[in-house]
Amino acid sequence: MTKRKPTALKKLAGNPGGRKLPPEPELPKDMPECPAHLSKAARAEWDRLARPLYDAGLLTIADRSVFAEYCALSARLEQAERQLARRGLTVQSPNGYRIANPLISICNRLAVNLRAYASEFGLSPASRAGVAGITPKRESLADQIWEDFIAGQPAK
Repeated sequence: MTKRKPTALKKLAGNPGGRKLPPEPELPKDMPECPAHLSKAARAEWDRLARPLYDAGLLTIADRSVFAEYCALSARLEQAERQLARRGLTVQSPNGYRIANPLISICNRLAVNLRAYASEFGLSPASRAGVAGITPKRESLADQIWEDFIAGQPAK
């Protein structure tokens, strides 16, 4: 069974299938607040992407928890990657042999989960494919979000 694409992403893509878009519940238009439990690094990711996603119609208060988990995963992956870079790709086992650092597996699992959450908000190349935007401003916004995400820079 194929995962359904959010209506906002279909609209940004110009509804290429031409099918009638399913009705979605009307949600309050307020931008969600960053949850207090997020770490400093996760809050930085929230601050970087929340406004551009909200402006593009891809983040609502109903998405707060899912986006918060995306931000938390991003922070965890960053932390794990820093530790991996510091400790190296191999470690010494209790038997004295060099083995692959277990952080490699942790980083890989975090990256897979992060990509799944990112696709929910159109933050991966595959999920952004064909997203042309409703207006020229939104088209450049989607491109800028992705470019900033890849560069690890704050969203404008």
